[in-house]
Amino acid sequence: MRERQVPPKQDPKDEFVFHDNDIPTLTSDVYTVTATSTLTVASGETVTGTSSLTFKVAGPQLVLPPDEIAAKFPANTARGMFYQVLPHVTLTRTSLPWERLPAKGATGVPWLVLLVLSQKQLAQAARSTTKVSALAAQGIAADDTDPEAQINLLDLPARLVADLLPDFDDLKWLAHVRSVTPKNGPGAPETATLVSANLPVPAQQNHAFLISVEGRYAQGNKPTGALTFPVLHEWTFFCEAEHSHGFAELLMQAQGPNGHPEPFALSTPDGAPPAAALRYEKGYVPVVHHMRRGEVSAAWLRSPLSVGEPPDPTPAQKAHLPAQHSDGFLTLDPDFAMLDVTYSGAWELGRLLMLEQTELATDLYHWKRAHAQASHLAKNPVPGLTPDPLPPMPGPLAQWITHNLIELRSVPFGYLVPDKGMLPPNSLRFFDVDRFWLDCLRDGALSVGRSDSGQHKREADMRKSLAYPDETSGLLLRSAAVSDFPHLEIDAYSVDLPNADPVGTTAKPLDILRFERLSRDVLLVLFTGRVRTADLHLHPQAVHFGFEARHDASGTEYMRKETKHLTPKMTVDIGATPPLSGLLPSRRVQIDALAKKLVGARAGTPGDVATFALQMLEGVPLVRFRRAV
Repeated sequence: MRERQVPPKQDPKDEFVFHDNDIPTLTSDVYTVTATSTLTVASGETVTGTSSLTFKVAGPQLVLPPDEIAAKFPANTARGMFYQVLPHVTLTRTSLPWERLPAKGATGVPWLVLLVLSQKQLAQAARSTTKVSALAAQGIAADDTDPEAQINLLDLPARLVADLLPDFDDLKWLAHVRSVTPKNGPGAPETATLVSANLPVPAQQNHAFLISVEGRYAQGNKPTGALTFPVLHEWTFFCEAEHSHGFAELLMQAQGPNGHPEPFALSTPDGAPPAAALRYEKGYVPVVHHMRRGEVSAAWLRSPLSVGEPPDPTPAQKAHLPAQHSDGFLTLDPDFAMLDVTYSGAWELGRLLMLEQTELATDLYHWKRAHAQASHLAKNPVPGLTPDPLPPMPGPLAQWITHNLIELRSVPFGYLVPDKGMLPPNSLRFFDVDRFWLDCLRDGALSVGRSDSGQHKREADMRKSLAYPDETSGLLLRSAAVSDFPHLEIDAYSVDLPNADPVGTTAKPLDILRFERLSRDVLLVLFTGRVRTADLHLHPQAVHFGFEARHDASGTEYMRKETKHLTPKMTVDIGATPPLSGLLPSRRVQIDALAKKLVGARAGTPGDVATFALQMLEGVPLVRFRRAV
């Protein structure tokens, strides 16, 4: 699974900057530059010359490169409670929405519109693909796009055009530019945001289409009749009708009955003796163990992700490093006559993972040989010969050990979660990483190429060059929130934060070592340090636009609170007769009327669109989890 790039952390003092638009100096069109020069010679005669140059400015028109899309909300294939939000798409080039015109002379009005159709509405429309050369017959003029290029089209009947397409006066409010100026470090890139005027339909699959309306609003009038629109981008999401599928509600299902997440361990089977119960509480799982001679037995296995602070290894296990074999890490449970294969399994796994990397294994062998030669010459100098310094471990090899082993990236999921019952659906589990388990894993990898006892002893010093954090901890989250909300963020703290500190202003967050989705609904996060409190929220740059529906938001705190210069949030009842005037039965919001109500006297002045965008931002919900042990 591809690892998500962690966006910049947001500081409470970070500054969000909104702009009305980013109008290019020249929009997409054909231009002629004419230069006239007059020359007067000594005789007094005047010579006049004229020269003209015609050129074309052409940006994307019918095809939008994938890298032009920075983000979208809701995410593709997401499933959640989106019926009170206005979907939006974020573009990397800030001028793109204003590089063409929806009507002649309509500068500052975007030519792109984000339409949202429910499954039932889409059934009344039609989708097709055609070549650029065939668009002229449908009244769509193409610029320099390849005539043979395939273009996606959306055919809307007259009723859907009237119901879904925004009015001309709505258009300017549906696009703006936003940037973030961090308290520390460089500013984030500016982006353009296009907002839909259509609220998703509950309990249905919804389809978002980024369409071109270039030249469609003649004389500033909304087009009528059945029309065909080029589609530059599209995606789908499911809008739940039930309140239980909101961001906060999904995460609250991971909360244990005592107000804390359950421990990362299997439940003790009924009737198990006390000695077995103690093993289960520590995270052990009984597994099938195959002996060297073919016998099959049972053994105890524990994940490197420990329930609490990892147990100390025995003196014999510590003395076994560096190891020539894994048997020295085995211990016997006298109560059940079962072996504990946790550390021996880690050592064998490390060796197998290194052998799988043939080039790195070869580099490891050559490095050990060069290290042994340099060490021998240092201890037995040759007169007149200056010994070479001990060679450092090759960069790719050291990086692989740190990145793939110490951060557990190459460790199979079955080692991290030995039994599926340890991570059931809708669960969050805190853990500490067992440092000695990592030592065994690393030593198994470095054991490749050991040939003599002297080399075995030298590696005790060589291992010191591979330092890693003294303490690592983290959490595993299995929830639909992982897939439904791709902008999920986690801030972890080494202290128990009170509810009075909703955004962790009294403590510094722990550094994130790894943040990766292991599957569609499983997220693994590693931190440097021991986590006590974890705040889960959406990334502030992904805040969306919409209305605060009337429902109980128990367990949710808002990171972004109302400030004095903001109009109080408007509440919209998603029903047949909403109190918000301007919400049509088709669930299209009459944006112009709403915007003028929110910005008041600023309407029609510079900054009015930016003010409206700020007013429409919904707060980011935050759910806090505290560790019990």
